[in-house]
Amino acid sequence: MRKLGIIIVGLVLALMVSACTIAAEGGIKVPKTSVPVVVDGSLDMVSEWNGSAVVFWANPLDGTVIDTVYMLHNDTHYLFGAVLYDPDPVVDDSFELYVNWNNITYKYVLGEGSSTLELYNITDGEVALSSNGTGAMTASSPSQAWLYAEIAIPKDEWGIAPSVYVLLMHRHTFKLDVTSKYPEDANVSDPTTWLRVEFKEVLGQYKVSITFRDRDGNPIDYVADKSCAEIAFLNGTAFTTLTPVNSSIVVLLPPENYTLTFYVYAIPVFSTTLNVNENITATYTLNNLKHVVTAFGDVVGVVEVPGEIGCIHLNPEKQMGILITNSTEPVALRLYPRVSWNYTFVAVLNALNFTYNPFVRNLLAYAPSNFSGIMMIGAPEGYPVFYFSNGTVKGYVYSREMEELEAWVVNGTFKVYCNKAPFAITINGTALRRGADYTVDQFYVTTVNAGSGELRIYYRNPAKVELAVGSKVRIFIATPYTFNGKYTVEVYSEDKKVTSMTGDFRSAVPMTVIEVPLEGLEPGTYTIEVSVTDEDSKQTIGTASATYEVEKEVVGAPAVGWEYYAVMALILLVVIVALVATLRASHTIIREIRMRYVRRKTQN
Repeated sequence: MRKLGIIIVGLVLALMVSACTIAAEGGIKVPKTSVPVVVDGSLDMVSEWNGSAVVFWANPLDGTVIDTVYMLHNDTHYLFGAVLYDPDPVVDDSFELYVNWNNITYKYVLGEGSSTLELYNITDGEVALSSNGTGAMTASSPSQAWLYAEIAIPKDEWGIAPSVYVLLMHRHTFKLDVTSKYPEDANVSDPTTWLRVEFKEVLGQYKVSITFRDRDGNPIDYVADKSCAEIAFLNGTAFTTLTPVNSSIVVLLPPENYTLTFYVYAIPVFSTTLNVNENITATYTLNNLKHVVTAFGDVVGVVEVPGEIGCIHLNPEKQMGILITNSTEPVALRLYPRVSWNYTFVAVLNALNFTYNPFVRNLLAYAPSNFSGIMMIGAPEGYPVFYFSNGTVKGYVYSREMEELEAWVVNGTFKVYCNKAPFAITINGTALRRGADYTVDQFYVTTVNAGSGELRIYYRNPAKVELAVGSKVRIFIATPYTFNGKYTVEVYSEDKKVTSMTGDFRSAVPMTVIEVPLEGLEPGTYTIEVSVTDEDSKQTIGTASATYEVEKEVVGAPAVGWEYYAVMALILLVVIVALVATLRASHTIIREIRMRYVRRKTQN
């Protein structure tokens, strides 16, 4: 019996979703800071960028992962910081900042792993200029899927403008050439569709100081770099969006009624109204934020409002988690592990849909409405991961030794990530067609369109081909699944091809035997080479070779068929039978004579 790596049985339904973005209609107000910001690409959220204005949007490489840009200004500079998703270790990305003021449009470009800030005057036909600004951007690596960028532009380079229109762009070119931007619906050639940014000395006159605690009453500084507070007018127009300082936000606001929404990694976990007509100091508990500290690292779990966490249990050591929610509508769950061990999620049981990004170990799932529970299942890193599904997955079995994934699915599209491309994929023992029933992208994410039943993904060739040669070539194909195949037989004499034969076949489980006659060969020694392909998976199942000897015929000997040998064998058999009968008769006569002789001697 083969060894099984992990067995999971339950109900899984997955659907790719996009991360939400904070509406910026009417623009955003950027606060002024008195803290020096060192442009080195480190993006210090504790002592430099805390309290900054922030915008974020979905990265096109993965709709569940977000790109984030922070904004501040001081007496001399406009300041921009960015955290951008980049899952590959190739230096190919760039961050572009378009700015428009007084009918002048500039474009700044900062490349991955670079400190060279390029400047182009778009108004004058994209003429290259020399900027007095500074920039720094890190490079991604196999262990780091995020880019960090910082840009500081002298205010006199934009005419000390109190407000500008800004377009933020992130370009990724390795394997896929894609560009994302904020605002997402902006027209690159129309600055009026860009984000309006106001650099304010003070945002208002009343001081609003709000402290946040998680559901266990602890400070939330552990998500300060992944969270923000949106302050909007009651009609939904955003006033500003700020990152917390440790566990608090402190902001000056003009008198007005506002909605305060707190986001953790793009998930709204808390919302309330603020009636600002005086200074406000308040503390709020974020019941939908859970923090688990382990010996290996932290795991953060959040649930979207209006849902409420009834119970949440995260146990990274046992590679599992349980969440019980109560909501009038389906709500989002996000788990964001910051851990150092080899660990990954492979399935979410009972979720409406889920998406897991193994590059950043980020899980986004949707729990059903009403009182419901879902279970998160993990496995060691390297196991295939259900990246996406819009069908139901009822069970999961993976054999690390056999490199074979077995799952029970119900009619849908499934995306499975592994660190290698699959050899073949089957549903109910029948091969699916590569390019039609499934595809594999540049990042080894396999998209499968399958019906209901047993889905198997073979990451290693499970078949074997053997060869026997006589008057016919016999090809033996051992395979655990059925496929449409093709064989090729090539005959060589002293490295020269003499003849070749091809044919199609439908394989059977567990063994298929194909016979190919060898005819018309002159006496001599031949090498027979056979190749068998799975035409559904577009893979070579196996190859085999053997040596075959064609003997010379005896000169002058008549050509006889099998009938001659049959007659001769029959004659020989008759002769043998007659001979045996004669021998038995002779033996009887001799014995009788001897017996008579004995009796006569006795009578005397």
